[in-house]
Amino acid sequence: MLKKILFTHTDLDGAGCAILFRLANVKLLEDEDFIVVHCPNATVDKIVSETFKRTDIDEDTEIFFTDIVASMFTIHDISERCKTIKIFDHHQTNMYVTVMHELNQDWVNVVPEINGMPKSGTSLFYERYIINEINSNELIKSFVYAVEEYDTFRFKQTGNMNSKYLNILLYMIGIERFEKKYTEFLRNNETGALIDNTSIDFILAKIEAEQKFIDSLTPDSFKYCTINGRRCGLIINPAANVGELAIQYLNKHPELDVIIGVIITDHIALEIRCISEEINTGIEIAMPLGGGGHPKASGA
Repeated sequence: MLKKILFTHTDLDGAGCAILFRLANVKLLEDEDFIVVHCPNATVDKIVSETFKRTDIDEDTEIFFTDIVASMFTIHDISERCKTIKIFDHHQTNMYVTVMHELNQDWVNVVPEINGMPKSGTSLFYERYIINEINSNELIKSFVYAVEEYDTFRFKQTGNMNSKYLNILLYMIGIERFEKKYTEFLRNNETGALIDNTSIDFILAKIEAEQKFIDSLTPDSFKYCTINGRRCGLIINPAANVGELAIQYLNKHPELDVIIGVIITDHIALEIRCISEEINTGIEIAMPLGGGGHPKASGA
């Protein structure tokens, strides 16, 4: 019988939450008493439903959502089967769970920012739950806040390149290998560099290749549409990080409001980015398309 299930996002912030969850449940790991399930924005309800169909759970199984939340209908269904649902999220578009009577509100944490500083799912999960479950140290703290600085794009101001490097490494080696690598590293070390020299060499080569792709972009590289009055440029399967691409391209082309990376795999995912303080992509663009997220970065 599973004791705990973590549903988390598929990006660096979601992976950060999963790594902390594994660190906190090392004693359960040997008995395979918990699982981690990654959910893209586009299919979170479907994945949650399928997980419940194929796993052995009862009312005492603890359900965690980090950096992502299912719809209120799915949350309602879960609450009828499991007594404990714990939520640690930072997306404004997921605030609906804070008023759901089915939930114990002591365990509902949807906090976009604290004292004007944007939060990440990883830092919120760490501060409000994990720190009480593990013997923390400076290395774990540095990992948590490197993830936060990338997810909030604050690394652009702080100059913490470990944040950007962690994200690139995640997509280079895949989320499963990344989580295994950093769970073992953080479990077995109290000090050290978050990024080893060999990884940095490959990461810098990747950054150079992505920059060449961004520099090659012209208006003909995009398709165009208007969503809720916002002029959007769509690019199919871009060979670069959509956030970095959007910052550079939108600064050069102010006639566009939003960049949307259209990622086509076994389903279509939209990565939506802007640089304007006047646009909330999460509410204006992602939510009407069935997604959600932040003002400047969202998905559907």
